[in-house]
Amino acid sequence: MNEVAVSSGSPFDALRHVDERGEYWLAREIASPLGYTWRRFADAIERGRIALRVNNQDPDIHIELWTTPSIDPRASKRTDYRMTREGVDVTIQGGDPRKPEIAAGWAYYRGKTREAELLIGTPTLDPDLQRIYDLTVGMQQTRNDVKAIERAQKQMANELSDVAARVDGLEHHTGWYSALGYSRLKGLPTSDGVTRQLGTVAGKIGRKAGLMVAKVPDERYGTVNGWPEWVWDLAAGAVRT
Repeated sequence: MNEVAVSSGSPFDALRHVDERGEYWLAREIASPLGYTWRRFADAIERGRIALRVNNQDPDIHIELWTTPSIDPRASKRTDYRMTREGVDVTIQGGDPRKPEIAAGWAYYRGKTREAELLIGTPTLDPDLQRIYDLTVGMQQTRNDVKAIERAQKQMANELSDVAARVDGLEHHTGWYSALGYSRLKGLPTSDGVTRQLGTVAGKIGRKAGLMVAKVPDERYGTVNGWPEWVWDLAAGAVRT
């Protein structure tokens, strides 16, 4: 297998690898430039794999368990991950973009992904036909997203025997919170009206940032939209002001 590291201006370009399957990054190489310890990045990777699975994508394609070869045959092999651009993108979505390292990662991985999407989607059809095509593709994607969410909700509903007891544990493990879970975490009011308002603001912030919504269990509604803690921090600040 021929492997080539391609380097240009960005530090993430310098850590980019290319083989016959395409470009990829090794998790242990990019963890520090993104501002993570290995343990925290491994947790973020697991959340990324969950997000891909919930969105009906195969996590093993984008975040593949990888064993780094060692020159010394006596040395123990280290667990690593081979990550595609999309795999890195979904992994760092839960990171706080107010941190310079995360902001740089977002600019590189999310910006480059968007550039590729725009190039691929450059219209070659008559403008009216292109609009019809885009609308059709968008409707199909929406249907697929709805089906994926419904499957995820059904699976969660079947697995949760005691939702109230498991909410806090699941949220603290994944780092994604419901409005109720975040309010309890921060000692904020937990009335239905307050959490609804907080959730509405958090949804706007999360979608504006381009995050994929995650479904988390909620003792009042079964499952609700979940967002990373930094999104809730911004939403709580906006609600207070």
